[in-house]
Amino acid sequence: MIYASLSEAARSSKNFKVRISAATAMSAAKQRSLYGSSDTYLVIWNSLAAVLESLEDTDADFAEYKHRDSLVEQVAETFVSGVDAATARHPQLRQAHQNS
Repeated sequence: MIYASLSEAARSSKNFKVRISAATAMSAAKQRSLYGSSDTYLVIWNSLAAVLESLEDTDADFAEYKHRDSLVEQVAETFVSGVDAATARHPQLRQAHQNS
């Protein structure tokens, strides 16, 4: 599945621009169902969390390190997009998410 490949690229590519692009692509789904099964959905979000964790111990060269902040911002935006997609059909959850 495409999300498994994107998750892997976001988590493990040595090129931060590739990681940013993968995280951006993962945020494209506007409905929860487009992410696939619940297991796939969890894999995606666990992968994004792993991206953030991996940045703490990064040994990236300076050419990649300068893209670190952009990667962090994109992963955060992808998390928000995923929450929006998951709550789109549940007005109470959506309102709680928007109020937080």
